[in-house]
Amino acid sequence: MNRKYLKSYRHTPMRLMNRKYLKTYRHNPMRLMNRQYLKSYRHNPLRLINRKNLKSYRHNPMRLINGKYLKSYRHNPMRSMNGKYLKSYRHNPMRLMNRKYLKSYRHNPMRLINRKNLKSYRHNPMRLINGKYLKSYRHNPMRLINRNNLKSYRHNPMRLINGKYLKSYRHNPMRLINGKYLKSYRHNPMRLINGKYLKSYRHNPMRLIKPE
Repeated sequence: MNRKYLKSYRHTPMRLMNRKYLKTYRHNPMRLMNRQYLKSYRHNPLRLINRKNLKSYRHNPMRLINGKYLKSYRHNPMRSMNGKYLKSYRHNPMRLMNRKYLKSYRHNPMRLINRKNLKSYRHNPMRLINGKYLKSYRHNPMRLINRNNLKSYRHNPMRLINGKYLKSYRHNPMRLINGKYLKSYRHNPMRLINGKYLKSYRHNPMRLIKPE
């Protein structure tokens, strides 16, 4: 909407507001707030907080914290932490960690790992691996493989293959093919075709067709 707000359309939750906040539309959880925070709208979990931290709004799980961390808000799982890590907040699964990894927080699956690889944290499926690959972590399908190709990890469908193609891994549909095309792998619909088009593979819907 360009300049004016449509007062009769209070039930449209995703409209764009131009310059002012509509006080009567407190049930619109995704509206954009201009410059100030609406104190009476504490039930709006997705609003953007402009410049101050709202201490009394501990039930707003997605608010942006301006300059300080709210120690009493341990139940806010998506808040941004300012400069330090809160050791007592182990139940906050999405917090940002400052510089070090918390060894006792193995149940936090989405935390960012700073500088070292945690070998004992095999149940963290989304962690970032620093410099080496964890050979014992074959059940982690989304990890980043650093420098070597893991031949024994055929059940990891999203891994990055470094320099060679794994011929025995025909059930990995998203792998990257290095230098040659595998003719016997017709059931891999998302593979990259190297230099030519395969005429007999009409059931591969996502193949790359090379112009003749």
